[in-house]
Amino acid sequence: MDSTNSMGNAVELYFVNTLDGETTAGVRHPKGIAVAVIGDGRTIAHEVLHDCGLEDIYIADGQGNPLLEQVSEQS
Repeated sequence: MDSTNSMGNAVELYFVNTLDGETTAGVRHPKGIAVAVIGDGRTIAHEVLHDCGLEDIYIADGQGNPLLEQVSEQS
């Protein structure tokens, strides 16, 4: 993820076979967003919105599954 042709004016997307042992669908990094084949349109939207500065509104378990409580409800 170091083909920064956008000069900071765009979101760079990288589509890869796997990430982190095949359990991660997508990841945002300062140099771009990587989406694995197990990811879908929701994964792309999720990571792009992180790139725009938004944070998750839910807590995820160790497998990336969202829990029912919102972030603001966690102590």
